[in-house]
Amino acid sequence: IPAGYTANCATLYIGGNNGSANSLTLSAQTSSLNVSGNTTITRSSSSSRTNALNINAGSATIGGNCTFLGTSTTTSRINKITITSGTLSISNNLIIDQGVIANNIIDMGGGAGKLYIGGAYNPSKSDFVPGLSTVIYNGGVAQTINFFPNDAYKNLIIENTHSSGATLGSAITTSKVSGNLTIGSDSVSSFLSTGDYNIQLNSLSILTEEGSELDAGTSVISFSGISGLVTINGSIKTKNSAGFSGQSSTAISSNNIPLITMGNNATVNYTATGNQVVSAGNYTNLILDGGLKNISSGSLIVSKNLIINSGATFSGTANAPNVQVNGNFTNNGTFTQGDGKFEFKGTDNQSIGGSSSLVFTDLRIDNSSLSSPQISLNRNISITKSFVLKNGVLDINDFDIVMESGSKLTEGGNLSFVLTRGTGVFKWMNCVKNTK
Repeated sequence: IPAGYTANCATLYIGGNNGSANSLTLSAQTSSLNVSGNTTITRSSSSSRTNALNINAGSATIGGNCTFLGTSTTTSRINKITITSGTLSISNNLIIDQGVIANNIIDMGGGAGKLYIGGAYNPSKSDFVPGLSTVIYNGGVAQTINFFPNDAYKNLIIENTHSSGATLGSAITTSKVSGNLTIGSDSVSSFLSTGDYNIQLNSLSILTEEGSELDAGTSVISFSGISGLVTINGSIKTKNSAGFSGQSSTAISSNNIPLITMGNNATVNYTATGNQVVSAGNYTNLILDGGLKNISSGSLIVSKNLIINSGATFSGTANAPNVQVNGNFTNNGTFTQGDGKFEFKGTDNQSIGGSSSLVFTDLRIDNSSLSSPQISLNRNISITKSFVLKNGVLDINDFDIVMESGSKLTEGGNLSFVLTRGTGVFKWMNCVKNTK
């Protein structure tokens, strides 16, 4: 297919049982091929023959299946697809299930080409030459990500748009993916389940794009060398009982100290139904689902929203963590603060709400938004020890604050006070006097 030309056909056959070598070659970057149906490449009946679709730097689209045929196991009889810097998009299945590995070659070793697979692909009988290539699973149906027996993907991207997304068929090791793993893209929201298989990558990166989700289950994600990077712009779910990060056995292993970066809309969701540690550290959005969540000692900082869903228990009893929330706090489960501090420290307006009761041990208000009232109360709360009004107005609306017996209110002033303009009541139950 010459430069500047687009070839179109309904069905494409390359090779056959004719003893000769056959190929279709895209000769330039501007060469294109569109096959609306299936493409079949059949091995020669003679030895030392290669039948090939040479995409090279061009671009090709196959609207159906791409199938390699040939039952002979003579290793010099070869079916081959070659991609250098070009692109091949297969809308349905890539079927390579005959012969032996040496008979079936996907050669992407000549550049940074891309292979899109929209359906199923079992690479157990494929010889893969990765180069700097990227393989993208972009199906509109549920897909299973399988791996080469002797080779590794360079870069692997999941752009599956089905509600069930894509699922790993086995564990990822550095011999299965040698480069980066990405879920989603700027324009495509996607979902990947690890199937509880572990992931180990080289000193590169795993990226969840905004709007996309990685369900890590009980898996551990680790890096074999230093400088590993985990970038979360979408969401990640974990059932790992040891927590999200900070230990060798957490969802993101601390081995080799990977750098974890969270974007403006990143969400970490703890989903174990049994006891689960919630790692201290920095989150953008934090969601707790199901079971007892034991908050680690230290500081838990949520730059946006903290949500406790029905069936989940936030427990700070054992470790007395200090919690800082810069967004909204919603409790639809069970909240047990413990003896640490719980501080609302946003720069934008915040709310406290949910369907379940809230009892704070040590509550602190330090909101610097220029829009008053800075914090809105959307359910009744109680305070058992300390209430510190450092900065910002708390509007209780039609809800009550109960200062329990022995509790103490400190600080407060013209710019930091409780606003009682609705039917809500600020109740004092034999509290300590605010000497300030």
